[in-house]
Parts: sequence; C-alpha cells; structure tokens
Amino acid sequence: MRQRLVQFDVLKGIGILLVLLGHTDVAGIPKTFIYGFHMPLFFFCSGCFYRLLGYKWCQLY
Repeated sequence: MRQRLVQFDVLKGIGILLVLLGHTDVAGIPKTFIYGFHMPLFFFCSGCFYRLLGYKWCQLY
C-alpha cells in the first residue's frame, strides 16, 4: 500500500478553507486573491496524482 503524502493533504485542507472563506462576505482584494488561486490549487493537487488508465476504468464487468 502506498503511503500518503501529508503535504498534499495540508494543501487540500488549505484549499477547502479558502473556498469557505471565499464564499463568505469578504470583499475587495482578499476575495480577488482567494479566487485567483484556490481552484488552480485543486487542479494542481489532482494533477499530481493523475495516471493514465486507458479504457480500463470505465469497464463495468
């Protein structure tokens, strides 16, 4: 079994907190800053663990 990388768990946790903070009534520069990188952070974390599986992932049998 592979070992989890704690750094990516922390990054995803920070991203979740930024999403929550971005959906509150924060206005101005902080909201623009949060919206500038919280989704790319999730895409980066997802891309680090992406592997090409071909069509095997969608076979039901």
